[in-house]
Amino acid sequence: MDTLLLKLSFHAFCFLFLTAPTSATVVGVTYTSPLTPPSSSAAGNASELPPPPQLSHPDAIAYAVSALGFRAVRLSHPDPGIIRALAFTNVSLLISIENELLIPLASSRSVADDWLRVHVLPFYPHSTIAVISVGDDTVPILQSELLLPAIRNVDLALRDAGIKNISVTATLSFLDVVTGVIPPSLANFREPMGEQVIRPLLQFLEDRNSIFLVDLYPYKVSRIYSQIPLGFSLFHGGEQSFYRDFRTGITYHNMFDLMVDAVTNSLKVYGYQDITLVVAATGWPSSAVADDGSADPDATPAIAQAYLSSLAAHLKAKPERNQAIIPRGPATVSGRPSNWMPQWLYSILLMLGMPFVLNLVAAVLILGFEMSIGVGEWLYADSSIERYRS
Repeated sequence: MDTLLLKLSFHAFCFLFLTAPTSATVVGVTYTSPLTPPSSSAAGNASELPPPPQLSHPDAIAYAVSALGFRAVRLSHPDPGIIRALAFTNVSLLISIENELLIPLASSRSVADDWLRVHVLPFYPHSTIAVISVGDDTVPILQSELLLPAIRNVDLALRDAGIKNISVTATLSFLDVVTGVIPPSLANFREPMGEQVIRPLLQFLEDRNSIFLVDLYPYKVSRIYSQIPLGFSLFHGGEQSFYRDFRTGITYHNMFDLMVDAVTNSLKVYGYQDITLVVAATGWPSSAVADDGSADPDATPAIAQAYLSSLAAHLKAKPERNQAIIPRGPATVSGRPSNWMPQWLYSILLMLGMPFVLNLVAAVLILGFEMSIGVGEWLYADSSIERYRS
């Protein structure tokens, strides 16, 4: 029997589960492209779902999400049909507004009203829309001053419609907004964007009790700091590869945790340490071009899969082993907050390079759900990094 497949891109996606807070990890999926017809050759050894009924495309997506037990979906390009199809499913939605709409949204409140009339008002509250991200990933510098006006117009449009339970925020790219990554205790928001854009944004988020979304890609940081070992970025630094922050004494064994703490410290420097920090996306490219124009040997599908599997194992570990924290409460002796919230939502997508077919019901266990990428064996990372350079 064929297995239901979705074509997605290769990220790990995470956001705080706002509608039903829980201490348990929740798995979500980011949807970016049409349903891929299943094939027996691609199914491999995957477990099988009951065959889906003959449904329209949005209903087929809703069927897959519900059948697999996902509790959250991120729509990077919101499709009203999918939003409708997920009504009455208790699936929480994060809807992104494309960067191209920043200028009209900032310039006209009526544009925000029109967008809500298409993507929110016909479906809410039957479709559980938890977060609207105005802007996704990198916001161009020339449009950065338009970000907060656009967010305010969307927020005001929601409130005028009587909707107060949808958080409005933006998704920013780590390297666009943070500088001084190493050591993380000296990280700060990049100027002049920090004072001109980030500080007003943080004040808005604090006033609205909203969340701060940021994308973290260790691969991009490793291209800047060439001395960083590949194993450190892939959660396989071990005792031979680690970084100790000389100011805090905290030892890092992976780049992901270090980057999270760099954002945490940047929030603290600005006086907004109580705002909930949420990683919106992370991942590893399946292909990239090196500085000399050749293919980067550190960007392959196998290394990308190794990063995701190691990330999943890291996040499944006990909370006290995780350094990727949401600042909540006073610091402990170790410098870590004493009560942080581990409610994360994760999904798998493709960041760069060729699309993969993501088989959501194959044999790899990630945070309680079975997933794999592509056709064939899932490659787990170990101390021998060279095996992934192929």
